[in-house]
Amino acid sequence: INAEYGGCSRGWMARRQERWGSEELQAIKKPLQSLLQSVDSIAQQPSEELYQEGVLRFLELKAANRTLQMSTEQRKVETQAKKQEIDATNLKLYNLNYEKNHFSKQIRTCKDFRGSYSDVDLVSVEQFKSNAPPELSGVDQGDEHKLMLNRLAYELQERKRLCVQREALLKKKAALIASNEKKALFLSGLHQNLKALEEATVPIQENLGIRHSEFATEFRNAHHLPRPLYVLYLQAVSYRDSFEGSVEVKIEGDVEAAIEWANKDTKEKDENADEDEDGRKSKRRKSNKEEEEHEVEVTQIVHPLSVVVHITAQKPEEQATLSFVYLTKLHVVTVEAHWLPQNKSQHALLENLFPEDTGAQSPNPANMSLLDGSLDFNPASAARPYKWVQWLAGLTFLESTPSSQSSVISQESFRGVMARILARIKHRVTFLHELSNLSTNKKPQILSSQVG
Repeated sequence: INAEYGGCSRGWMARRQERWGSEELQAIKKPLQSLLQSVDSIAQQPSEELYQEGVLRFLELKAANRTLQMSTEQRKVETQAKKQEIDATNLKLYNLNYEKNHFSKQIRTCKDFRGSYSDVDLVSVEQFKSNAPPELSGVDQGDEHKLMLNRLAYELQERKRLCVQREALLKKKAALIASNEKKALFLSGLHQNLKALEEATVPIQENLGIRHSEFATEFRNAHHLPRPLYVLYLQAVSYRDSFEGSVEVKIEGDVEAAIEWANKDTKEKDENADEDEDGRKSKRRKSNKEEEEHEVEVTQIVHPLSVVVHITAQKPEEQATLSFVYLTKLHVVTVEAHWLPQNKSQHALLENLFPEDTGAQSPNPANMSLLDGSLDFNPASAARPYKWVQWLAGLTFLESTPSSQSSVISQESFRGVMARILARIKHRVTFLHELSNLSTNKKPQILSSQVG
């Protein structure tokens, strides 16, 4: 601190000595020193002459002081003038800086300006040069402003041309839509007209023995059959077409209910798939009574449509009708035979048509959980799920008790099955006829064709 204070004192003394060395102070210093000498002389030896000399020295000092004051005032005026010049210069500098900042801001604004053309998707410069007319593409490449104006002008021309083309295409589209609507209206009415024409030709088809309309309706309904019955129906129709006149094939049932069942089945499959993916849906444990009622109900659910095969013959006792029904929950196909001679046993015609195939058990091993732990089918039901029926329907199951005869059925076709049924009907009718003759004490007439 002392060193710093000493440095400040030395600086103050140096400035003081500099002030004293100036011309103005030197002008007042000389009279002051003369006055001090006069005062010392008067103090040592007073005299009138010394007094007058002291007064003169005092007047000189006063004149020097006045000169110094006037010089100070002059310096103040000059300093004020210089200060005003500096203030004016500073103000001018401030104004120039303000203008500079304003111009810089305006330059940035102009550079960052995004006009409406900035959002316009213009073609590239290369495409503009190759496709634009010469009066637009011949601009100097260095003049970016003119180049942009020409590109905008070319874009405007192209868009106007495309708008005109678009309007023409829209008119053409509207005309095509109107034409399509007229054609669609004509086609919608044509369907009804063709249907009425087809209905009008039904009597002619019956007289000529043509069943085209009937077959067309059945073929449309066949698409609503479940897959097993559809496979069986295809084989039956193929057999009918090959042996015309021996059998008749029909589809019976409610087609609308079949369509509703198909939609419901698809919806249930989708819901089950969603439940399997989530795995969080709660399930309520059913009582034994509810489970039994559910099992009975499940075993009785059948598809709304069925396939009916009618075996034609000249004699009524040789005619038979086979009704094939699909059990949706058990996933098996049953068949019921309607034959005039089977008055006591309703399964006499089809039972044991193949070895060890009585139809008393379900051929699907998965039905064991729905049939009270066994595969025994309902004995009171007139329809039976024979094994050969499952094969004709395209259903293949593992045998619960495999045997050597289990492969016989898979080798038989629909033609082979019908041959066995027709042979059984013929033999049964002959047998019943002979029994009737014996009961009336008539001698049997054995034909040579029956000896073999």
